[in-house]
This record gives sequence, C-alpha cells and structure tokens, in this order.
Amino acid sequence: METKTKIFATKKNKFNRRKENEMDTTARQRVVAAGIIAKAAETLQITNMRLANYEYLVVSAELMETARSLKTVARQLRELHDLTE
Repeated sequence: METKTKIFATKKNKFNRRKENEMDTTARQRVVAAGIIAKAAETLQITNMRLANYEYLVVSAELMETARSLKTVARQLRELHDLTE
C-alpha cells in the first residue's frame, strides 16, 4: 500500500512540475509579446513625427519592420490561445 502511495505522489509531482513549466513559458511569451507591442507603438509614434518632417524613405522602412513585429506578435498570441484551450 505504501509503495502505491509513493508512486502516485511521484506521478503527481511530475504532473505539477510540467504544469508549472507550461505556465512559466506562457508568461514569458506574454511578456515578449507585450514588449514587441510596446516597441511597435513607440516606432509608430516616431514614424508619425518623421512623416511631419517628410522623411518618407525612413518611415517606409520603419513601417515595414513594425508590420513584421506585429505579425510575430499576432502569431505568438494565436499560439498562446491554442495552448490555453
């Protein structure tokens, strides 16, 4: 009887550690996504100022980079959503 209890406790501990690791990964992904969104917002503000100064080529490059970053965030958020379902 005692052996069965130990085996059950071991399996339960492994399950709990796996769950904690998944939650840590999810939290890290959310932090990264939030950072990319914040950087994109900052880039858009700078881009807006450059548009006022007619720096069109720089603006175009920054907008393309921001679009790529936002696509990355969108993909990560979709993956997070899939993980939590």
